[in-house]
Amino acid sequence: PLMNKYHENNICVTAAKAVKNGFENAVSSTCCALSGSRLIFSGGEDKGRIFSVHTDNPLYFPCDSTYKIGGEDGINALLGYKNGVLAFKENEIYTLSVRNGTAKNTNSLLADDDSVFYNSDSFTVKKVNGDKGLKNKYSCMICGNKAVWLGSDKAFYSLNLNSFEITKLSNEIEEYLNSISDYEIQKAFAVQNENRYYLFIGKKAVIMEFRDGNLSDCAWYIW
Repeated sequence: PLMNKYHENNICVTAAKAVKNGFENAVSSTCCALSGSRLIFSGGEDKGRIFSVHTDNPLYFPCDSTYKIGGEDGINALLGYKNGVLAFKENEIYTLSVRNGTAKNTNSLLADDDSVFYNSDSFTVKKVNGDKGLKNKYSCMICGNKAVWLGSDKAFYSLNLNSFEITKLSNEIEEYLNSISDYEIQKAFAVQNENRYYLFIGKKAVIMEFRDGNLSDCAWYIW
């Protein structure tokens, strides 16, 4: 009989396209961020490359939904914000936005009844800084209207998410930060709660308390 739903007739059609190193790039990713309905991730064999996948069907990877950011050095962190995603390298920062690929026509045997497949996404990428990146992906957070992170030079910075202006925040605790070993820096992680940013380093916590979303008046504590 004429079928309307192929799996009711025990028929299954699988379509696939071999992409060089595609599996290795996907499964070895090390950082990710949400951007609207897209999950952006990076950290595969091609270190500076990002990938985009729809959150409704995260196991389906359009082979061209990808973009190489900057040079050969890797992306150490991805941080989502209202207008896109920040990509941090060790000494560079980029902002990227995603234009979603349109849904494919699913009236064929190549699509399950409850699955939606998409054309490839496209990306707009802009370099916003060339010397203030980070090494520890767990140190960056959104605080108020700005991104905050511990830089590769062991100083805290903020990035205005509209103008992309960078401000150094940690002059008051510079001596303490310089005394922390690289090993401890790599193991540190940050948490943001209300008007406080916490960076836990070993048995201590560095706390930044901010009074407003612009971080114009910050107080630092070592606990």
